[in-house]
Amino acid sequence: MSLGIVLPRCKEEEEEEEVEEEEEEEEEEEEEEEEEEEEEEEEEEEEGRGRGRGGGGGDNNDKDEKKIKK
Repeated sequence: MSLGIVLPRCKEEEEEEEVEEEEEEEEEEEEEEEEEEEEEEEEEEEEGRGRGRGGGGGDNNDKDEKKIKK
């Protein structure tokens, strides 16, 4: 049961807690950035796969033209 009494804490403890909180926030931000980068890479890979399909049909015509010239 809490009586609502707050005891003053030593400045060192407060500073340590602040530093820990900042470090945790930085770690969380870094993790979020890494996740975003991974998602972007996955999207780029998926887009790259989609582009390769169905393309390149004109390459065979070049071979035929070379044969005719000889």
